Amino acid sequence: MRLQHLKLYFRLSLLIILVVCLPIPSLAAEPHVTAKAAILIEAKTGKILYEKASHQPLYPASTTKVVTAILGLELASMDEIVTISKNSARVSEASIYLEENQQVYVEDLVRGALIKSGNDAAHAIGEHIGGSESVFLMIMNKKAAILGAKNTSFHNTNGLPNEKHFSSAYDLALIGRYSMQNSLFSEFVKVKEDQLQFVSGERRYLKNTNKLLWNYPYATGIKTGTTRAAGQCLIASAEKDNLGLIAVVLGSKARYVDVINLFEYGFGNWVSYSLPKNTFMGQIAIKYGLNELLNLRLSENINEVYQKGSTLTVKKNLKNNIYPPVAAGTEVGVLEVYIDDIKVRSVPITAQNSIQKINFIEKLKGYF
Repeated sequence: MRLQHLKLYFRLSLLIILVVCLPIPSLAAEPHVTAKAAILIEAKTGKILYEKASHQPLYPASTTKVVTAILGLELASMDEIVTISKNSARVSEASIYLEENQQVYVEDLVRGALIKSGNDAAHAIGEHIGGSESVFLMIMNKKAAILGAKNTSFHNTNGLPNEKHFSSAYDLALIGRYSMQNSLFSEFVKVKEDQLQFVSGERRYLKNTNKLLWNYPYATGIKTGTTRAAGQCLIASAEKDNLGLIAVVLGSKARYVDVINLFEYGFGNWVSYSLPKNTFMGQIAIKYGLNELLNLRLSENINEVYQKGSTLTVKKNLKNNIYPPVAAGTEVGVLEVYIDDIKVRSVPITAQNSIQKINFIEKLKGYF
C-alpha cells in the first residue's frame, strides 16, 4: 500500500512539474526570418513588435541612401540644378547613368537614388549639399545620431562596400520611420515606375528595385540594398487596417519572404488605436460664466498598439467645480487609456474656448 502511495505521489508530482513548465500559449509564434538581423516596429509609435539581433552592426548596403535622400529633401530645394561632377559620374555599380557636366534637378537625383538606387545620384546629392562627399558624410552621421542611431557609421553616400561603413536593423528602423513622415519621401518610395527628365530634356526610365511593391498588397515603400558583403537588405513599410508597420532585414537570404513574414505577424497579432490632437471631447456647463458651455478638446495625439485579444478602454475624468474665468488651453481633466485594465496613457483634456466670469451688471440682467 505504501508503495502504491509513493507511486501515486510521484505521478502527481511529475504532472504538476509538467503543467508548471509548459509554456503559456502566446497569440502567435514568432515569424521565421533568415536574416542575420531583423526588426518590426509600429510606424506611429515606434513600438518594437519583434526583433532579432537588432542592434548588431552590419553592412547596410544601399539602405544607406535613405539618409542621403532625406537630407536632400530637407536641405535643398527640389528645383535646384546640380551640375554633375566627374567623381559623381564615375561612381560604379547601380546607376542612373549620369554624365559629367550634365545638369539635373535635385528632385530627380533624390528619385533616382530612392527608386533605382543610383549610386551616382546619391554621390551627386552629397556633393551638392556638402560641397564635398566628406563634408556631407559628417552631416549624414550627425543626422543619424540625432535620430537615435547609436550603432551607425557612414563612410559613403550610397552603401558601397567599406569595412568601416555599418548600421543596425534598429537604427535603420528609426531612420526609415522618420523619413516616411516626409510627404515627398513617402510619395517617391511607393512609385513602381517613373521617368526623369533632366534640364537638357534627356529622359531616364526608373523601375523600383523594391519588388515588394508588386508582390505584397499592403506595401508602401521603402528601400532595398544588396552587396556581396551585406547580403540582401531591405527597409520596408506596409499599412493595413490603420496599422502602419516598418520592417528591416539585414544579411537576409530571402528578404521579401522575411519581410512578408514580419508584416503578416504584425497584422495578424497587433491592433492600432488612434485619436488625433484636438479631437472634440464634449461640452460642460460653467456656472456663473458669460458663455455657459465650455468646449473640450484633446491636447495631444493618442496612438496605442496592443495585441489582439486584449481590451482597450478609454475613460474621461473631468475636474469638479470648474468656475470662471477659464482661459482657452486650461486643463480641465484627462482622458485615460487602459489595456486589459492597466492604465497605459493619460492625456490632458483642455478648454477649447474661453469663458469670462459674469459681472454684477450681467447678474442683474438675469433677474429682469
